[in-house]
Amino acid sequence: MLIGVNVHIEKEEKFLEVAVPSTMEDFIASTRYTITKELKIEYEFDDFLLKGKIDEVAIDSKNVYIIDDKPNARPYKGPLRQLWSYCMLFKNNYPNLNKNVFAVLRDRDTDIQVWHKPFENEDNIDVMKSLYRIKGLFEGITTAIPNTQPQKCRVCVLHKLKRCKYSVG
Repeated sequence: MLIGVNVHIEKEEKFLEVAVPSTMEDFIASTRYTITKELKIEYEFDDFLLKGKIDEVAIDSKNVYIIDDKPNARPYKGPLRQLWSYCMLFKNNYPNLNKNVFAVLRDRDTDIQVWHKPFENEDNIDVMKSLYRIKGLFEGITTAIPNTQPQKCRVCVLHKLKRCKYSVG
């Protein structure tokens, strides 16, 4: 995790060396390919607040690209849901946006794009279902679904502390 933080700081510093200050309104209205990095964003839903920090947002005349950098990036459901939640936050914060929004997963260390697709309503529904499931877990309304993948259990703090009755690690 610390390596990731340092990589993001390094990329941000390089970006700031060449970045031209602008307002978010000017950024959104841009018709030339333009980027911003480390965009903090939040949105208050009826019964919870969702916050995030988007690694990079790129924009051109027709599209917005929400880019998430991951080490050894793979398009697994967890990282995609995080990326889709960023897309959802962006669209909710800029409801008059007349541009297509794309979710882009990029390898943090190679800068190679490994996955992308338009952000669609089904992605929004997937994220909202996950958020309400998590909320239900916190409220004690929903029960946890045990994991079946040993590699995930082995890195979990509850497994390491021997406090998880479901561990398969």
